[in-house]
Amino acid sequence: MYENCQDVLVASEHRSVLSVLKTVEERASSDGLYAVGYVAYEASHAFDRKFPQRHIDMPLVCFALFANETHISSLTDLYSPDEQTVADWQLLESRESFESKVDRIKSMIGAGEVYQINLTSRMSNQSQVTLADFVRWSLDMPHAVFLSGPEMTVCSASPELFFERDEGVVWSKPMKGTVGRKPEAVADEANAHWLQASTKNRAENVMITDMVRNDLARLSCTGKVSVDELFGVERYPSVWQMTSTVKTEVSASIADIFTALFPAASITGAPKHAAVEVIDRLEDSPRGLYTGALGVIAPSGFASFNVAIRTAWSDLRSKKSRFGVGCGIVWDSDPSDEFEELQTKARILKQPDPGFHLFETMGITKGKITRLARHLSRLEKSAQYWSFAFDKQSVETYLTELLRSIDSRQQWRLRLQLNRCGALSHTLHTFVPDPVATDGDCLSLSISPTPVESKDPFLIHKTSRREAYDRAVAEVPLGV
Repeated sequence: MYENCQDVLVASEHRSVLSVLKTVEERASSDGLYAVGYVAYEASHAFDRKFPQRHIDMPLVCFALFANETHISSLTDLYSPDEQTVADWQLLESRESFESKVDRIKSMIGAGEVYQINLTSRMSNQSQVTLADFVRWSLDMPHAVFLSGPEMTVCSASPELFFERDEGVVWSKPMKGTVGRKPEAVADEANAHWLQASTKNRAENVMITDMVRNDLARLSCTGKVSVDELFGVERYPSVWQMTSTVKTEVSASIADIFTALFPAASITGAPKHAAVEVIDRLEDSPRGLYTGALGVIAPSGFASFNVAIRTAWSDLRSKKSRFGVGCGIVWDSDPSDEFEELQTKARILKQPDPGFHLFETMGITKGKITRLARHLSRLEKSAQYWSFAFDKQSVETYLTELLRSIDSRQQWRLRLQLNRCGALSHTLHTFVPDPVATDGDCLSLSISPTPVESKDPFLIHKTSRREAYDRAVAEVPLGV
């Protein structure tokens, strides 16, 4: 977190983009400040006049210069869960329109005009994105950025690194290849293996990785660029992503790096100039912040910028918010599948409050937990799915100490809770059998009239998110 803003530097015209970036870097170094801000997608014309020039209703570049950097232990300390609302985001393009564009791109690929295009669309709502949204969306996102200013709020839950620069090394981690998560552990792992073996996704990924390698070679005096990892698969809350890592040793300014790399290859296509021209013709509105870059330049010279995907921003004057979503189109892309990928990537907008925890309810008889191994196995699988920290030995030690502290002559009902950081807590009550169950009487059942989403992971895993169950109980008629 950055505090004590000293200045704000803005470029609203293409002719001033490079000079502003140079000034930002100079001020960060000479004045010991942290420069935090963004470069919009449409700023690309400033780095290469072959890219189309398109007007946007926001600055092309904006950086705030801060005196202080503050580390916080948890983002959830900055807001109350009561602030959370889930906005009604609407896609601003019909399925028919998007799929028609996919077909047009496939025709261009067939004609040899391009090899791959990153086609995107926009979503909108009439409310402002908040810090609570950022905390919900950015769980486990390594390159997330939240910016709050007098005219705009930006919430970027990006998992993708555009570039980092540190001590003479510049590296990039292009991300191309996506598949949705599954609530069940076995099916979820199967999706990850499918993605890593997918011919289509590998073809897309290697194409973009080659482009990044060529872009980085433009920076390097020797042209020496290495690919440290190819076809890695990373887990995020709603999707699996395929990534590769490319780096070079070079001393380069921020302006030089942006000139060589921007816009990111993963959000344009191949070849890059032709792809950007196609994007300009097909996409109905400017991208703005979406698929640009957000990041920080430190006084030490370290710099880190994301690719601004999974990014929403609010215009505080109009009270409107935008969110971009897209996918890579290649020769064998299926228009229907690509539209479904849009929906998968948009799931982040309904990402749950990070305040929820996992739990297991267990019985204790004669000082021993019944079916302990099965309980811990289920808890571990849920922790893996939700990316919760889980150390089995620590859990077993915690339970052993708990059992030593209780009266083994009593029967107990134990609820063990695990939070995202791996911290354990519990509640313990003496076990009181249900008199109806013990007497053998018949039970009356009522089926809830409200349908549920079968793919909802909260119906598969035991969590403190109990809304569906609470709603069903409230609907039960009196006397049942």
